[in-house]
Amino acid sequence: MHNFTATGFPSPAEDYIKPKLDLNTYLITRPAATFFMRSATSELKEYGIFHNDILIVDRAEAITKNAIAEVGNLHGTAQELVTVVH
Repeated sequence: MHNFTATGFPSPAEDYIKPKLDLNTYLITRPAATFFMRSATSELKEYGIFHNDILIVDRAEAITKNAIAEVGNLHGTAQELVTVVH
């Protein structure tokens, strides 16, 4: 068995280490109502959504004018179908 002993001085930067960035903190407000899906096409590229983009969908969010909404759902599994609500 090996015994290791820390040697040297602690880094002066240790006091300035920030916690890891957690995107869930910034992007998800209702975890129980939120899921991810992939865009199956580039039909919404004029809105910045391209094929294979990962979309964050919040089922509890109200659909408003000019919102992009997931409209397909089959047996509890989200379908990769989105549309622009006018």
